[in-house]
Amino acid sequence: MLTATPTVLNIPEGTIALTYDDGPGGHTMDIAKFLAEMEIPATFFLIGRLIERQPQVVQELIDLGHGVGNHTFSHLSMPSVVRDGGDIVSDVIAADHLIAKQIGAGPFVLRPPYGEWSPEVAEALNANPDTAKYIGPVKWDIDENDWQMGRWRRRWIWTLGRCRRAYLAEIKKRKKGTVLLHSCCGSIDESAKVKRINRRRLELTLWLIPKLKSEGFVFRLVSDLL
Repeated sequence: MLTATPTVLNIPEGTIALTYDDGPGGHTMDIAKFLAEMEIPATFFLIGRLIERQPQVVQELIDLGHGVGNHTFSHLSMPSVVRDGGDIVSDVIAADHLIAKQIGAGPFVLRPPYGEWSPEVAEALNANPDTAKYIGPVKWDIDENDWQMGRWRRRWIWTLGRCRRAYLAEIKKRKKGTVLLHSCCGSIDESAKVKRINRRRLELTLWLIPKLKSEGFVFRLVSDLL
């Protein structure tokens, strides 16, 4: 069942739950394979309309020891859809149909786009047997806005260097947490600009994860911590 408010995982000190939203994209599997080589599991919250373009990714992620979560089919604000009288249940089910067979018996975890949630969304999803099986919604407590890399943030451009240092500093300060990262920009756009943005996400992981591992952090799947 889904709760009325977002679920922040109760994580012991020294433990990290890595989560990657908005895939699959051009570098999702590069990130996943690197993490597997480091013997680190992560949970990938995937968008249904992007899974349709790379349906094999779900099984490939699971084969590498990672978790796969539902990030809806269309990546719309779920409370806004409900307020406008839209069918948010069908949007979750559409993504579920693309991942459920590979997940098997579950557990099934859900993260709403943008982290936006409401009791009304929970009520609608819990009333349907196809979506009531989901646990969550899974929130995060460490986010240094990797999606803003290359953009102006405050008085400077949020470069890869600034972003990765910010993640490392925040994780070391908190000593535990659910970390929000992105394996893709959530777009089917394959322009050179988008490819550069997605490449930065891979480069962030390649730099950050060895640093965290050297600090002695333990990495767990979201499903193991619920």
